[in-house]
Amino acid sequence: MRVPAILIAAAAVAVAAIATSSAAQDSARPILRLRPIPLAEGIRDTLNPGGDPKKLLGLDTYKRAKAAGLDLRTWDRDPVVAHHVADGRLFYVFYKTVEEAFADRPYVIQRIKRTERTWAAEDATPVESVTYKVEVSLDQRGRYTVRSPELGLDVPAVPTDEIVTVPPGIPGTRKLTLVRGVGLKGLAQQKDYDQALVAHAGDVIWEVAAGRTNRNVSFTRGLTANVRDDGSLNSLQTRSGFIGGTAEGLRISDPRARVIELYGLPSHQYTDADWWHYGDVGFWFDGLDRVARMYVRAKKF
Repeated sequence: MRVPAILIAAAAVAVAAIATSSAAQDSARPILRLRPIPLAEGIRDTLNPGGDPKKLLGLDTYKRAKAAGLDLRTWDRDPVVAHHVADGRLFYVFYKTVEEAFADRPYVIQRIKRTERTWAAEDATPVESVTYKVEVSLDQRGRYTVRSPELGLDVPAVPTDEIVTVPPGIPGTRKLTLVRGVGLKGLAQQKDYDQALVAHAGDVIWEVAAGRTNRNVSFTRGLTANVRDDGSLNSLQTRSGFIGGTAEGLRISDPRARVIELYGLPSHQYTDADWWHYGDVGFWFDGLDRVARMYVRAKKF
């Protein structure tokens, strides 16, 4: 957006969701969810594979922020949005993600609101153009706002609450428990495991080939099962919105320290890695070092 003598630069990343399928899908479909994620998580995921912090210096977003007077390595004023204004220039950056985005083709979703007014003359009626869904303003005194009611952002007036990065819980998942070597508590290994899982995990919303013999089957209650060609379970993984836990007592959103308490430190893995695995169980961490997703492997049928 351009206004007289002021340049506003913005970087906002939307995660692309990709899926392919040759099978007809169940009519049950989740509603796409858009939410911000912790700044550290967005940067980390951009640096993958490996997430090497040293690569941050070569990241285009980092270079642009640095040129605007904002060092993303040391930013600590807001966990979600980094923002800085100097010499009539405003730079802000945040990352957002799209969840439950099942489709038969790659796509990227981004919603931003921008209001741009152009005056042909000082006393003329401005021509106004509006694009949704983030609002940014900056005046000649250097006062600025970055607002998005949809994403829960209103900086710098209100520091962003970390709660906006937590996905809403899916009803019916709190009591679901993952068991190492088994899959889901209360459901024994069997042929056509995915069909039996419907009673616990809800309707099938997507099914896609995973390798030469396996399939990934996703359910409305935040679970995706990887099943073998005979229908038996290979692994069970949670998705965003699942709020159940493991048989050992770990819950979604628990801190990394809780994982260490229950499972110990994993071998041959970085202590700050974005995911830890222990053979038949594993965990992904978000940018605030909380458990974001988990998986278990089942014994062969």
